[in-house]
Amino acid sequence: MSDTKLIPTNEEEEMRLIQNRFGSDLNKAELAHFLMTAKQTGLNPLRNQIYAIKRGGKMGIQVGIDGFRAIAARSGLHVGTDTEAIYEHEKLIAVKCTVLKFMHGQDRKFVATATMKEYNANGPMWKKMPLAMLSKCAEAKALRQAFPEDLSGLYGEEEMHQADNRAVFETDRTKMLNEALEEEESYEPPEYIEIEEDEDVTK
Repeated sequence: MSDTKLIPTNEEEEMRLIQNRFGSDLNKAELAHFLMTAKQTGLNPLRNQIYAIKRGGKMGIQVGIDGFRAIAARSGLHVGTDTEAIYEHEKLIAVKCTVLKFMHGQDRKFVATATMKEYNANGPMWKKMPLAMLSKCAEAKALRQAFPEDLSGLYGEEEMHQADNRAVFETDRTKMLNEALEEEESYEPPEYIEIEEDEDVTK
């Protein structure tokens, strides 16, 4: 079979491939919800930017780290991302991520920290590649801070490994959007601004 048959040539063919990939696990309503979310976010399920996962009989929609990056890049305001691993006694305890976003004529920093205590699910991938897994969590958090209008309520698979930890996922979308709008209206540019979570990562 030619590899070209695996490449969707039009929207109808792409829809068929998505249904074949996720349809066996989802009912019609769930599939429609997933496809609508993919369309609204502009993410492609066939590129693993967004996907549907069933947990406990309920569908959850997750975004791959490439999906987060695609949305940020699409804004035209994402300047760069930097991550820093934090160790204590040669043991990884946290990852700090800084996202730069161009706002009001200057680069603004959005900083988020993800700790092993919060996110480590002790699964195979966390045991094999803890730094990579935790870095994705920190980057997703920082990108959500920088782009709340586009990313609020969207989480990655690595974050959802600890979905039962309510402290990690208590997000008030309305509050975040209102704060962003209020800030746009009253903003006066200082020399620089840095937003950072008030968190002691050594605990």
